[in-house]
Amino acid sequence: MRTGHHKQAFEAADDVLISPTYVPDLINKSLNLLIDEEKGVWHLANQGTYTLADLARLAADMANLDTSFVVPRSMQAFGLAAAHPMYSVLSSEHGNMIPSVEERLGRCVSEMMDNISNSSEEHIAVAS
Repeated sequence: MRTGHHKQAFEAADDVLISPTYVPDLINKSLNLLIDEEKGVWHLANQGTYTLADLARLAADMANLDTSFVVPRSMQAFGLAAAHPMYSVLSSEHGNMIPSVEERLGRCVSEMMDNISNSSEEHIAVAS
């Protein structure tokens, strides 16, 4: 968000699909499963499948930023040392137990934009 706010380019992979997960949701659901003494393998992720570039554009749109600062790239273009699976989407046979990415991302983006605004105001106050 800071990059888009300052109108700088942000490169993001557009050929890898993921299931983003908001950590507080993951922790809350994991604790509920532990308390309920559930057994077995549980795949917990927020509902939704995105490329990293899609997710960045969605967040920018929610922050009312021009999404053109998101520059789509192939994962290979980043030259990462370790290979990354091109499809790492999670789903659960137990149903959708964690809210959608859009719902949680909206909350997260709102908090980030507040922090960016407060940070900008602090810099202005210091410079004055």
